Amino acid sequence: MREFSEVDSRESRFETRGAEKRGGVDVLMKLPPVGKKRRLSEQVYQVLLSAIINHEICPGTRLFEDELVRQLGVSGTTVREALAKLEQDGLVVKSPHRFTMVPKLSQQDIEEIYDLRLALETLSVRRVHERITPEGLARLKELVMKGEEALEQGDLNGLVHYNEEFHNALCALSGNRRLIRMIQILRKQIRLFRVRGIRDYPGLEEHRRIVEALGERDCERAVEEMSRHIIRGKQYYLKELAESTSGEVHDERGTEANDFEA
Repeated sequence: MREFSEVDSRESRFETRGAEKRGGVDVLMKLPPVGKKRRLSEQVYQVLLSAIINHEICPGTRLFEDELVRQLGVSGTTVREALAKLEQDGLVVKSPHRFTMVPKLSQQDIEEIYDLRLALETLSVRRVHERITPEGLARLKELVMKGEEALEQGDLNGLVHYNEEFHNALCALSGNRRLIRMIQILRKQIRLFRVRGIRDYPGLEEHRRIVEALGERDCERAVEEMSRHIIRGKQYYLKELAESTSGEVHDERGTEANDFEA
């Protein structure tokens, strides 16, 4: 079996996109080596994760194990491990018919994801308020500023990046590893839904108000601002879903940017 390289990752990502049309312990005991195998399955996971959240593999696409083995040049075991991790993230679902599918988000899915985000990310803000340092606050301010610069320059991919980095940094400052993991999973899931444009996005101003409240040590105002931010994001996605279902024409600005979320 040939080695899996970064070049392979780029090639296989392209090929997979085309393929979607087809549808205690004794310390003396000897343990088998697992490092290489685990690294390989993680690489495959990252390739598929990137393709899914960037919509190179679209919601509704069926993923066949033998096809992924052929395209990626890895073993079936490696593919199964990667798919199992994606399933844990809620980014694929298994079918009894020997394939795995990337799900499409429904109105209920969006409502459930954002209701959980509302509970978890407001909790995260409370924990950040207890732990915030000048360095952490400076990092959040920097990300807001970089997001504003990207927006002014019309760099929508940059805007997406700094939006993501802001939420990641804020979550990391909570110091709660399980909370961080749960929020990351939810944020991955919402990216299954592709919005077709960014219209009058108010998120950066909302980010700025959250940071200002944290800087002033006003926990309740920071929580309120995060609540408003999450609820607005939920409404935005539900509106996009309704318009896409009804066939209304969208503003096409921002199509070069991948999914954008609150």
